[in-house]
Amino acid sequence: KNKLVYLMTIQNARFRNPIFPECELKLNITALKSKGRVWKYKGVAMVENKIMADSEWMATIVDRKD
Repeated sequence: KNKLVYLMTIQNARFRNPIFPECELKLNITALKSKGRVWKYKGVAMVENKIMADSEWMATIVDRKD
């Protein structure tokens, strides 16, 4: 509740097939490494065991300042 996630980079993003509203989208995300508050992830979006998109990205989590 008191945290914000900032997307820092997106690398190697590939959009292979369109995804429609009626599709059941499954996301497989793996944390590859971290350094301090910066994390690197790799993810694959799938519909019926077919890869629809994949990418690597870096993000950071910070405290929300109210």
